[in-house]
Amino acid sequence: MDLRFLQQTACRAVTVIYSGMGAVLLFAAAGFCVPEAHAGIDYGSDYLRPGEARGGYLSTVSQPSSDKNSSRTKSQTVYRSFQGDSYSLNEHRGRYVNVLVPERFDGGRFFTADHLTELVDRLDELYLLYRDIVSVEPAGHGLLNIAFVPETCGMGCGLLGAKGIEIQSAALNYELIIRELDAGRLEGILVHEMAHNFDVFSPYLHYLPDHAHAWTDFFQYFAAYRYGRYAHNEEAPDDLFRSPVSSAWQTYVTDSAANWSLCVEQGGCEDKGLTANNIWAMPYYRMESLYGAEAMLRSFEFLIDYARRSPVPTTVEEKESLRILSLAHGTQSNIACHMASLKWPVPDDVASELQRLYGASSPLCDDLDRDGFIVASGDCDDTDAARHLTGLELGHNRRDDDCDGLVDETYYAEETEAKDFGGTVQSSLPFEAHG
Repeated sequence: MDLRFLQQTACRAVTVIYSGMGAVLLFAAAGFCVPEAHAGIDYGSDYLRPGEARGGYLSTVSQPSSDKNSSRTKSQTVYRSFQGDSYSLNEHRGRYVNVLVPERFDGGRFFTADHLTELVDRLDELYLLYRDIVSVEPAGHGLLNIAFVPETCGMGCGLLGAKGIEIQSAALNYELIIRELDAGRLEGILVHEMAHNFDVFSPYLHYLPDHAHAWTDFFQYFAAYRYGRYAHNEEAPDDLFRSPVSSAWQTYVTDSAANWSLCVEQGGCEDKGLTANNIWAMPYYRMESLYGAEAMLRSFEFLIDYARRSPVPTTVEEKESLRILSLAHGTQSNIACHMASLKWPVPDDVASELQRLYGASSPLCDDLDRDGFIVASGDCDDTDAARHLTGLELGHNRRDDDCDGLVDETYYAEETEAKDFGGTVQSSLPFEAHG
């Protein structure tokens, strides 16, 4: 049997489903899944730069047609895909998005009329939320087309910083999207791909091989779960913001060998479970945690203003310097010590500019209890030297001794019947004690 046929069969069959934050994220299976007719596109990714797409637009004027299964009117159009293929699809227009669905999946077999109405409404809401955060729209005219097509650059594919999303027209995708709609949510693949569309600062910030996912590691979680839902709730606990970034936080800060150069620039910390993308996103996570959602909005406004009047930075140092200055503008403070606590380089000229603009270092950088940790690096009580990121969790004292967000977690031995071994075994199981 032809090896390429086996590869393509495996590509369509294998998916990885990641459940988190009340949504399901669906990713493409592997990088070897490249249809022979379109081998010029990198199918190891779920996004394309606008110049890499051969389409992504409507190539004919919409033609209204009646729907025998409902009283609504739908429009048919010809859509030219990212791969350059043309498909006849039904349009469902909202205020900001245009959902394009094949006739055979429209009106009952998968999507009902109610499903499509809700899908368009929720995607409109997501678009408005993302636009509210970055204060600018993706490049491109008209509505954001979200087209269901037989083949694209992954199970889902988004244009980077520009309008355009394609979802592979597979039964599994439809089923997952409908399941989430029935639960009152958007399926994660749609949330993720639209986050690529709103990666509008990519020319100014990106330098990693897969930097688009460093952006989504922060942005899609911040948008939906911190800014979107809890922006006006100052008491929202940090555990509402569980992302790949926050899960790597304590490991990175407490590892003496981990730093920006090794983990981000060289990508040399993956054996520790620390990816370059997650660590790059970490300054956003920390500044938002310390200064709130509004600080992130101000930092994006700074980038917009910079883009209007300045050339695109070309070196890694220039891009990181720009990001540090934008975060300082967002927090309205000298964040040099914050970046130092993250083991991040701050060029001398940037440090001088921060000093000029915002004066001395933030009080969050004072180590009041002299335990080697500061609030900026995650010390949860800077008045108690026994409580810090490498502290010993004592248990039964109603305190978070190791600053991991859990109180009095401990271990207990539980006798578990081991039927396969004809006896009992001792197992240590972690649990979190509340109250």
